[in-house]
Amino acid sequence: MLVTGTLVVGAAAGLSRGAVLASGSPSKGPGLLTYAAGMPNSRGGICLVTGRGAVRITGPASDYAPAWSPDGAELAFTRDVSAVDATDVLAVTANGHRVRDLTLGFATYNMDPAWSPNGRRIALAIGAHGGAIAVMNADGTSRRALDSTSTGFSLESPSWSPDGRWIVYSTDFGNGTPKRGIFLVRPNGRDSHQILDGGFDPQWSPNGDKIAYAIGSDPDAPQGITVMNADGSGSHVIVNRLGATHPRWSLDGRLIAYTQQGKRWNVYTVRSGGGMPRLAVRGAYDATWRPPVPLTAARTQRCR
Repeated sequence: MLVTGTLVVGAAAGLSRGAVLASGSPSKGPGLLTYAAGMPNSRGGICLVTGRGAVRITGPASDYAPAWSPDGAELAFTRDVSAVDATDVLAVTANGHRVRDLTLGFATYNMDPAWSPNGRRIALAIGAHGGAIAVMNADGTSRRALDSTSTGFSLESPSWSPDGRWIVYSTDFGNGTPKRGIFLVRPNGRDSHQILDGGFDPQWSPNGDKIAYAIGSDPDAPQGITVMNADGSGSHVIVNRLGATHPRWSLDGRLIAYTQQGKRWNVYTVRSGGGMPRLAVRGAYDATWRPPVPLTAARTQRCR
């Protein structure tokens, strides 16, 4: 049976009221939660929280890794194309009415999109027999690989610094025994360097001074959520739970949403300085935040 997201709102989710108001609210709070519904490969699509509940923006399809443009007008995401064993990065307007495939004919696997701060470019992870971090225009043109690896390795989870000068990403490497690491690279492909041994799925904070990431050496068995300085120093654990992964900062930097893996996957929020995690959405994963800007004529299909 398909299990889709069940929203837990208000104080129980650790969110202010502004976080769950319908788009167009004057709220300057954390943003509007967006998430992949169900479990990986469950074809739950991607859902957006509004004051009337959660609205399905994409699907039903195996869509995940949502990322909003800075103006909240478009959502980029990854879609499994099971018929050809591939993944593509697509973009959809915020109301769910117009979908574009941005990576058709690029790599076999295209995933983990991340918008540049000015909204003009998208970074993504690509791969087939190896892997790379790539950058393209927001319309899918001018695709260019930056850092790349040899066969058997992978690069993933790019995130831009707020000033647009760096992209942080994670990788696994090693001969038969994956070793995780977090790296920085310029958007032009220069100055690549490692800032941390271990860790994966990094994301830059809105003010640029911190990076959150998942702890562990195996992305299938994450061990918690950590925050460090942007240079890789000063790491401290804010969530010490097996299965905690995919940290995403709220727009005001006060909260981090993350996925708690288990028999059923759920989305939690926690204060960025640490504290008690609070359940936000049951039966969901890969959460992110949308700017609270006007959303007109949205699709009416509900996530239940």
